[in-house]
Amino acid sequence: MLETSIQRKWADAKYPRGFIERLCDIGVICERFTGAHGVWLRPNEVALLAERRAQIAVNVSSNFRLRSGMAPVASYIRAGMPFSFGVDSFGFDDDDDALREMRLANWVFSPHDTDAPLTTELLFEGWHRNGFLAVNGRSDYGKVAPGAPADLLVLDFAELSYDLIEDVIDPLEVVLTRASARHVKSLYVAGREIVRDGKVTGVDLPAIEREVIAQARANAAPVKSLKPVMERSQATLARFYAAGGHIAGPR
Repeated sequence: MLETSIQRKWADAKYPRGFIERLCDIGVICERFTGAHGVWLRPNEVALLAERRAQIAVNVSSNFRLRSGMAPVASYIRAGMPFSFGVDSFGFDDDDDALREMRLANWVFSPHDTDAPLTTELLFEGWHRNGFLAVNGRSDYGKVAPGAPADLLVLDFAELSYDLIEDVIDPLEVVLTRASARHVKSLYVAGREIVRDGKVTGVDLPAIEREVIAQARANAAPVKSLKPVMERSQATLARFYAAGGHIAGPR
């Protein structure tokens, strides 16, 4: 949803009365709706999403890496619009590290000069309850209590704080400053342990990765033959957008 400036210009040209307004009119925007990115949303559009309890999944590093821009999270917060977070397969370092993504969001969206910072409470609300709602359509997540889904992440805090003096720095601050996938000790999903001592249980993940890579490289020739085709296609698309083809009227 409005990830790039090109999409913004297209939406304005195609729907002069309002792109988000149109989606509202046909019933797409509702509490079951989660749009990815929302980088180029305007305050009035955010207000419409908030009014209908729809949400945006923010993908910080992907938006940076693809040069799409930065989501206006402060306007989400001001409007009381729910939002969650994702990686979008284009995270920094190609590692799909959700903990690193959380840390980046914590820093980017809480500058000192904003009147609507991403507080720790809002950060974890997005990562826990809102994200769970976006994926599962359920809102009963975000607390450790009887009857709640038993999805638990256990971090190796000794490794995280190996060089720190105990009780000097808030443990949560340590997590938000340093935690990454390599610090995951265990992961439980619906009560089932799927990661133990940093390794996926039930399958040999390194072996699977080796096999997939080997199969891909065994088919390198046809993939390489497509490279000039893709390059021509990209050049054609670049010319199309540079000429304003995406905002031109019917011919």
